[in-house]
Amino acid sequence: MSGHIRHHLERAFTRSPWRSIFILTACFFVLFQFCLILYGVDFARQSTLEGWTDISMLAYLKGDLSPDALRDLEYRIKAIDGVSGVEFVSSSQGLDRMKEWLGRDNPLVEDLAPGVLPDAFDIECSKQAMPKTLAGEISGFPAVADVRWNRGMSTAIAHSYPVIFWAGAFVFMLSVISLGLVIFLSMRNNMIVYARENRILTFLGADKGFVFAPYLIEVSLYVLAASVLSIVAANGVIMYVHGHAPVFAGCPASIGWNLAGQVIGFSFVIGFFSTFLAIRDSSGV
Repeated sequence: MSGHIRHHLERAFTRSPWRSIFILTACFFVLFQFCLILYGVDFARQSTLEGWTDISMLAYLKGDLSPDALRDLEYRIKAIDGVSGVEFVSSSQGLDRMKEWLGRDNPLVEDLAPGVLPDAFDIECSKQAMPKTLAGEISGFPAVADVRWNRGMSTAIAHSYPVIFWAGAFVFMLSVISLGLVIFLSMRNNMIVYARENRILTFLGADKGFVFAPYLIEVSLYVLAASVLSIVAANGVIMYVHGHAPVFAGCPASIGWNLAGQVIGFSFVIGFFSTFLAIRDSSGV
């Protein structure tokens, strides 16, 4: 049995190397796409469980307030229900934050003067806070010129979870069809090429397990290699974006073992199922 499998694998990988490269590459691109969509859907799902945890709110101040006026305003903002923290941000600190966010070489901030932004209070909201109501209450203070807030990326993603889920489901179905067709057609073609040999083995008394086990082993090697490569590549892309784009700082820095296991399991299920269909379809050849 082991000799038969070894002979089949040597023949598959050495006699038709370009065929093997094509199958591996096609499986890699399908699974790479699946890794990214699985990562995105899982992050959106986790965001729905965390609530509004990344609401950012800035209260811009009018003119130059005295230290006593700043302390009094900070105390009054902290006393509002739904505010969990207040931090004073000077004009220069606000500009540094903007440069860090957009990149110090960004032409939008490269030539800005130090005093272009007003002083502000960076307000941290509790999970239960209603940001629109909170912003309206804070803007009522005479020393506050304007209040700006946004839900942050993870909160926005959480509110878009249904759309992300169904888009992910659509891509998942495309991945199933694409990976299944690649494996089915390649294995079926291989079985047709060696149909005479398979018939001789069957005539000599070999059962289907002996005849077709090498094809299952071959598929296992393809999907395992493609899965590992796609996980490594997807993690590389995610880590690069996570490290170079501050807007994605709140996202997971990698796929993680759980999602990696799902990718490998998915590839084996589709690989084996497609190979069994190819065996069944080629049995009459």
